[in-house]
Amino acid sequence: MIKQVKLAALALIVASGLTGCRKTPDNDVHSGVMTMVCDKSFENVIEQEIDLYEFQNPKSSILCNYVDETVALDSLMSGNTRTAILARDLTEAEMKKLKKEHQATRSMQIAVDAVALIVDTANNVNDITVSDLADILTGRVTDWNEIEPSNAGKIRVFFDSPGSSLQSFLRTNVMKGQPFSDKGNLFVTDGGSVAEVFRKVKQNKGAIGVVGVSWITTTLDTTDVSDSELESFVNEETTTAADFRSNTQIKVLGVRADDKPRAYKPFQQNIYDGTYPLTRPVYMITTAYSNSLAGGFFSFVTGTLGQKMILKTGLMPARVNLQVVELPEQ
Repeated sequence: MIKQVKLAALALIVASGLTGCRKTPDNDVHSGVMTMVCDKSFENVIEQEIDLYEFQNPKSSILCNYVDETVALDSLMSGNTRTAILARDLTEAEMKKLKKEHQATRSMQIAVDAVALIVDTANNVNDITVSDLADILTGRVTDWNEIEPSNAGKIRVFFDSPGSSLQSFLRTNVMKGQPFSDKGNLFVTDGGSVAEVFRKVKQNKGAIGVVGVSWITTTLDTTDVSDSELESFVNEETTTAADFRSNTQIKVLGVRADDKPRAYKPFQQNIYDGTYPLTRPVYMITTAYSNSLAGGFFSFVTGTLGQKMILKTGLMPARVNLQVVELPEQ
């Protein structure tokens, strides 16, 4: 048997052949200033993509505004921005409208994200089913004892913001269009901060925090990465998958599909093979021409090196050849 926790540490390795990557020569495509918008649940991911791109292209400057899903989409559709990162693809009508106004419009999936559920370590519940989660979100279940014998008390669910794409995903894919609970057990944090979701979970034994998986596999606060670290990353022949951050006050719940006998955590191996049931696509959409800085950044994120960086953040890249490696249980 293979220990699942070990699969998170090494499950996936990017194919070799990336050692020839170096800083891109200065030209118009890779220099200048661009602005873009991004669903705030992917901030950790895109900040690292921007750091790496600007390291390779020192005359470029990418300014990203991290906002709710609806704001990001509205900004793209209104023409206020040329590039957006969303947790869904454009609809046929949305794509038609953009292409009518911007012939260069294109959309590409860049990753698969997992919706992670975090609880305080004092909570004795280790996993729930998709139906359990639906019952919690609709208000049919309000106490942990209704899931299994527990002293965690009342269930309180925390999101980072009222317009979160995580809410849209859960409403569509878990609740099947049913309304959210009106029993006062669902909350959004002050200021729309993912960091605040973590604090609320630590402070409330019965709390569940809903976050994107990158927030439990990378540092909580986005920080600048040194040039030497970026150079080392570029020159790596292989890149191992991300591991969960060590946190003595937070644990990640396993989630079991209703028709499956076993619960899984959002390790990259389980995202890759589809055993973790709460996954969603991540799309990059741009109306910019390929010979612009925005076009250059689009090509970078959807290309080999940008996809390699996504693997480091805890998400699954959409377009890199991967090799699964297993460790024997010790």
